Amino acid sequence: MTDSARSRILLVTTWGNPAQWRDLPYVFKPGESSTSEYCTTLIPLLLSLRENIAENKVDVVIVVLESLVDKAERRVASRCSECYSELVGYIDKASEALTYSELSASIELFVKEFVECLLDKYKIDVKFKPRVIVAPATGSPGGNWVFSGEAKDYELKVLVEVGELCLENPYSEIIADISHGINFMPALTMRLIPRFASIVLLAHEDIGKIKVKVYNSDPAPPSEAPKRQLMLNKIEDREIKHINLPLIQLSRAKLSSRVVSGSNKFSEKVERINREISGVLDVLKYIYTSIYFPLPLLLYQTVCSSNCSKLNDKWRTIKEEILDSPTIDRSGKQPGVIRPVTIDPDTIYVYYLARALCKRLGDHGEDEPTIKRLMTRELKIYEHISAISSTIISRELSLVEWSVKRVSEEKPFVYTCLKGQWRFLCELEEFLGRDKCKNIEKPEPDKRILIAHAGLQNNLVKVLVGGVGDEHLKLAYREDFDIKKIVELLLKD
Repeated sequence: MTDSARSRILLVTTWGNPAQWRDLPYVFKPGESSTSEYCTTLIPLLLSLRENIAENKVDVVIVVLESLVDKAERRVASRCSECYSELVGYIDKASEALTYSELSASIELFVKEFVECLLDKYKIDVKFKPRVIVAPATGSPGGNWVFSGEAKDYELKVLVEVGELCLENPYSEIIADISHGINFMPALTMRLIPRFASIVLLAHEDIGKIKVKVYNSDPAPPSEAPKRQLMLNKIEDREIKHINLPLIQLSRAKLSSRVVSGSNKFSEKVERINREISGVLDVLKYIYTSIYFPLPLLLYQTVCSSNCSKLNDKWRTIKEEILDSPTIDRSGKQPGVIRPVTIDPDTIYVYYLARALCKRLGDHGEDEPTIKRLMTRELKIYEHISAISSTIISRELSLVEWSVKRVSEEKPFVYTCLKGQWRFLCELEEFLGRDKCKNIEKPEPDKRILIAHAGLQNNLVKVLVGGVGDEHLKLAYREDFDIKKIVELLLKD
C-alpha cells in the first residue's frame, strides 16, 4: 500500500455555543462570492473535503466545553438555532445528570445529533461520524453552572483524546478551525497542533512530514449590520518535519490536588495515583532522555517490549483515575463541576511520545542491537529531532564500523582474536595506536563526552565483533554499569 493510500486527514474544530451562530456567507479566498449561507464554518470545510470524506480518509474532531450544560436563553434566527431548539432536550438531560459521565455523555450526543441536523437542513450528503470531545471549562461562562479547574485541564483532555487518534492513524495533514472557539480554546488548540504532529511523526515511519493548516474566520458583523462575505482566513499554512520536545523535569512531575470545601478530601487518592505515576515516570525518564539527547543505544535499550508493556499497563489506570475524576456538586447556590485532580499536560505529552516510539521501535526483547539496526531504525527518529543529533549519531556509529575495518586490514591477527568477543570501544582505538583505554576499571559517565559522541563513551560501551560490516557488529553498555547514572547525570539541573 502506498503512503498516499494509507495517509489520512485530521480535522479539529473548536466550538462555543451554537445557539447564537447566524447563517452567513463564508469564502476561502478574497474576491470569491458565495450564494450559500451557513451558520458554522464546519460546513464549508466539510464540503472542501468531500472527496476525502467519501473515501473515509478524514477524521473529524469537534471540541466543545462542558459549559454547554448551561442552556442558552438568547438565540438567533438561523439553522444552528433551529437545531439547538430541536435538540435542547439533551442539554436538559445533561443539567439534570447525577454523575459527570452522564453530563458529558449527554453533551456528546447533543453535538453529534446537532451535526446530523445541520447536514439535513442544508441538504448536504456528507457521511461521517465526528468524534466529540467534551473538554473542561473554567469559571462560569453561561452564568449558571460553575466549573473548577484551570485552562491546562482543557489541554490535558484534548491531548489525551486526540493523542490516541494520532497513535492509530498516519495523518499526512492536520487542519484546525478555531473560528468558533471561545476563551482559551483557540490558543491552547494552536499550542497542541505541533504536538499532535510530533506524535504522528514518531509513531508512523512512512510519514515524513505533515501539512498543517489553521483557519479562523472574519468576525461576524453585528446583527443589525448588512451581511457581507466572511473570509475563512488561513492563519497558518506550513509543513512540520521536526518533533516538538519540551524541556521538562520528569522527576518533579506529580499529580496535584485541589482543595474542596476547605479540606483536601482527595489526598489519599492523590497519594495512591502518585505511586502509580512514579512507575510510569521511571520508564518515561529513560525514553525521553534518550531522544532529547542523541543517545541511540539508550533509546534501543529502553524502548523494548517489556518497558512498553509496563508503560501501557500502568497508564491505563492512571488515565481513568484522572480523566474520570470530575464530580457534580449541587451543595451550593449554583450547580458545579469539581475537578479534584490533574497532572501537567507536558508530562502526558511525553507519555504519548514514548508510546509512539514503542509503536514504532518496541518490537524487540533484551537482545543487543547491530549497528545496522541503529542506523536504519533509531537514526531515523533523530532525523525528526535535529540535523545536529542525526549527524553526530551517524558519524559515531560509522566510526565504530570504520575502526573494526581498519583493525581487520592492518592487524589481521588481532582481528582474528577479536572475532566473537565483546571489547570496549577504547580497545579498538588502542589497537589502532590512537589512544589508550582510561578509567576502564571504574568508569564514570561524562556529560560532555556522552552528548558529543552519541552516548558511545568508549569505556562504557562494548562492541561484539562478528565480522566486517555494520550487520556484524553489535553494541551494548558494559554489564557492570547502571545506565541509570547516565539518565541522572543528563537530567541534573
